[in-house]
Amino acid sequence: MLGLTEGADYETVNRTYKRMVYECKMNNKREMIDKIEAAHSTLMTRFMMQRIQAGANTDVARAGEVPLLPWRPRVLVWAYKWMAAAVVAAALPVAWAFVSPSAGPQPIQFTFFLCLVLNCLKLWQWSPPPANPPKEQQKAVIGILSRGAGLTLGSVTLGIFVAWSLPDLVMGTLVKGALPAGFYEAQWLIMTAGAAVSGCVFNIFFR
Repeated sequence: MLGLTEGADYETVNRTYKRMVYECKMNNKREMIDKIEAAHSTLMTRFMMQRIQAGANTDVARAGEVPLLPWRPRVLVWAYKWMAAAVVAAALPVAWAFVSPSAGPQPIQFTFFLCLVLNCLKLWQWSPPPANPPKEQQKAVIGILSRGAGLTLGSVTLGIFVAWSLPDLVMGTLVKGALPAGFYEAQWLIMTAGAAVSGCVFNIFFR
């Protein structure tokens, strides 16, 4: 059902399961989700039985361990229509910074807001909060907002660093020179473009 090869490890099974459930939700194939859930449960039971018996396989023995850096970005490619939305969201603040150089850091703040909304929307679609009980729902919502904020802050900061800080640092430290005056005059446009591109890439390819 999951289309896995014989001997697939725990991480591969979980990653495939989550991807297939996400795709079914995006394509409104609700009837397939129950079948995927059943196949996943069967495989998880098999992993657990192998772990209980002899623990011959390292992947099985570590199946229940918390992964290293659990907050790290994970690959999850978004549906095409949402890719287009992410591209448009990235283009808007860049256009604002280009048309209105006096706007200062406001387009960057706008970029952060748009990326935050899209990241949280993607996380909500991938793993929506349970309807009940209320405490679990609240915990899931807080988790989505927290992870969305973390992804947004990380991607926007990375984009600004690569587009603005890194070239200036390389020129000043390694080359012992200065970038053209136009680079510094277009500071907010360059920083906004870096933040928008990085945010867009994270929106589309990560969760």
